[in-house]
Amino acid sequence: MGDFQILHHNCPAFTSALGSALTAGGATLTNFEESFELAIYNQLQALIIAQYVPVNSQYECQHCLFFNIIFIKASCYKRCFFSLSNGAQSYVKVACGVDCCERFTTVCRDVHGALVTDTYYVHPSEPYCTDPPDFSSNPVLARCDRETSCPYKCLE
Repeated sequence: MGDFQILHHNCPAFTSALGSALTAGGATLTNFEESFELAIYNQLQALIIAQYVPVNSQYECQHCLFFNIIFIKASCYKRCFFSLSNGAQSYVKVACGVDCCERFTTVCRDVHGALVTDTYYVHPSEPYCTDPPDFSSNPVLARCDRETSCPYKCLE
């Protein structure tokens, strides 16, 4: 799933939090980025569940009927941090390898209508991340103030 918009958000608060994480760097920045990405996955998943697994749905656990949600994401990427013209900080993720990981969630309702979810991740047996291609002609990536390395990370 891609090309989505976050319609209700507090952009100044996000910009401030991102700026603080950039200043702190290291584990603080990594945790901020991973938490933000996980929050997006969780919000998308909640919207999908609300739409396709309502309280009176046909996905009843006692009858072994499940709704499956699969997210597949690149797991080798680096981040490019840059400043916008208004002074705000931003970043983009650049895929730098072909490995990916998959997040599987099964969803159903119990006899009382309560939601039951089970999520697990599938990792490649031997993740391998290569150096990214040269994006020097890309006007956004050419503005990088700072870049991360290209590690393997499956969001959990």
